[in-house]
Amino acid sequence: MNQAVQFADNQDLRALPDRIGELNHLTEFYLARNQLQTLPASFGNLKQLCILALDNNVLETLPQNIGQLVCLNNVSLSRNQLTTLPESIGDLQSLRTFDLRDNRLAQLPQGFTKLIGLNSLDLSFNAFEKFPAEVAQLNRLSELYMNNNQLTQVSSNLNNLKRLQTLFLSHNKLSTFPETLLEMPQLRVIALDNNFISTLPSDIDKLGKLTGLLLSNNQLQTLPDGLANARGLRSLTLENNQLTQLPAFITQLRLTGLHLSKNHLTELPEGLEQLQELLILKISENEIRRGINAIWQLKTLRQLHMSGVGLIQLPEEIQNLTQLLQLSLGKNNLQELPEAISALKKLEYLDLRENPIAKLPDTILELKNLRKIVLNHTKVSSKDIKRLKLSLPKCNVIH
Repeated sequence: MNQAVQFADNQDLRALPDRIGELNHLTEFYLARNQLQTLPASFGNLKQLCILALDNNVLETLPQNIGQLVCLNNVSLSRNQLTTLPESIGDLQSLRTFDLRDNRLAQLPQGFTKLIGLNSLDLSFNAFEKFPAEVAQLNRLSELYMNNNQLTQVSSNLNNLKRLQTLFLSHNKLSTFPETLLEMPQLRVIALDNNFISTLPSDIDKLGKLTGLLLSNNQLQTLPDGLANARGLRSLTLENNQLTQLPAFITQLRLTGLHLSKNHLTELPEGLEQLQELLILKISENEIRRGINAIWQLKTLRQLHMSGVGLIQLPEEIQNLTQLLQLSLGKNNLQELPEAISALKKLEYLDLRENPIAKLPDTILELKNLRKIVLNHTKVSSKDIKRLKLSLPKCNVIH
């Protein structure tokens, strides 16, 4: 029978009594969101503990005898002030999930290599400047989060992690795509957004199981032809790069998400309407002059973001997008909306800011699921805004 201590969200608990070690039948210990600075030495007597949650405290160190808690399989120490871990941490060989995000760690103890049962490791939001070599020895890892550190390169031994499926390296200082990733065939999601990467390897199709590739906020100018063979790819995020055109093969992928905002695109590729599984399309802040008409054939879309693309008219064909939940049309040159907007019965969010629209069609009042409409810096009259609020009382009208 599980026995648990639950003092999460107490917020003012600063210390544990030494007698805590007498509760040696405890299996779960939850003390998140308090003010704990240290753990007593007697904590090492809780040898039946399986789950330990100490998130959001002010711990700077862990007791050396924490290695005695050999039954631990899930430990969460996120949002503390840890700068080091004791060597004995490696004795926790039952550990499967270890959350250390948002601390002050810059290195790991050698004993960390003994955590060979780990499946998920989160070291994000720490102070690593070098990729910790110890991590590359944990060959049962399936999830690794190293985002929001100061990494300039990735260990060449990372390819030891043959079971790794999810890898987050976002918000670091990487200038190149880590070639070692091409030798990790099980990878499904790679997050490299917010780095300084300017090119992708031509043989990126070696990652045959890739479903998600996050590359926003880099310096990419082109996409390699090898990406055409990434047939399993579902989500591709490329926002805020330097792309001037998209390769034709994009339309042959079975994408559900395509994020292209804030590039230098002037046209969309022919055949875009073939992306009949697409749920999210983001093309905002591109001066697109050709290819937009294909968008109105993407009948599966749930989100369409096309603010600041120079749109001067929304065609009647918008009525084809009956599954839309979010529609962003801000910062364009729209003077009116078509009456066919009423076909978007599922629409919850509509952004029309910074358009010269003076009047909304009466049919917009048929959008009973609308929860937010943004009308800042438009010419819509206060009378129409009042009518909108009365007819759609559940809708937040921002003006």
